[in-house]
Amino acid sequence: MGHLINNEDTILFFGDSITDCGRRDGYPPYGNGYVRNFYDMAAVYQPENKVTVINKGISGNTVEDLNNRWKDDVLQHQPEWLTILIGINDIHRYILEKNCGHLDPAGFEQVYEDLLQKTADRIPDSRIILIDPFYICRYDDADDFDTQVIELISEYIEAVQRLSDKYKAIHIRMHDIFQSMLKFRDPSTYCPEPVHPNHTGHFLIADSLYKVTGR
Repeated sequence: MGHLINNEDTILFFGDSITDCGRRDGYPPYGNGYVRNFYDMAAVYQPENKVTVINKGISGNTVEDLNNRWKDDVLQHQPEWLTILIGINDIHRYILEKNCGHLDPAGFEQVYEDLLQKTADRIPDSRIILIDPFYICRYDDADDFDTQVIELISEYIEAVQRLSDKYKAIHIRMHDIFQSMLKFRDPSTYCPEPVHPNHTGHFLIADSLYKVTGR
């Protein structure tokens, strides 16, 4: 059994386009991805609990962007649960913008820790869930750019693991979960390209989240 979300809890989802998923234009307020799936699961599986779901994903964000908007988008809501999915934009920009040293794995970890420390200081009772950045691509099918991402992503995931341990967060190894699925299914089952999941991929994220928050 996971850590059950209680009646009247607020769970806030913080992240980039994978979290945003149209929540600001076309599919307000939850978007059309895993946040919406999670909301639906909570309504179906725990109808007795009135859970407030808040989506604060913004397309294109890096961990620096999350840190910069933490006060406005997290602190003011005082969520009982904070779920964070970030990293793929940091990786892409680090590869494509050669001089973005602050987005390397060490810089990513430093800024992420600042965000988590602020949360621990100001919302000490908030339960934190950290979701690994993921790349839905088979290693043996990777082109040159995909290979660079695959070679780097493990370092960002290791950073998330260290921070999860330090802040006693729940850690969802989403990259490993997707890779386990690719042993049996083509990547297109879950994603039209390696970054942005389709409905099936979003359902898998939501299901992974729901399992750790209690079913």
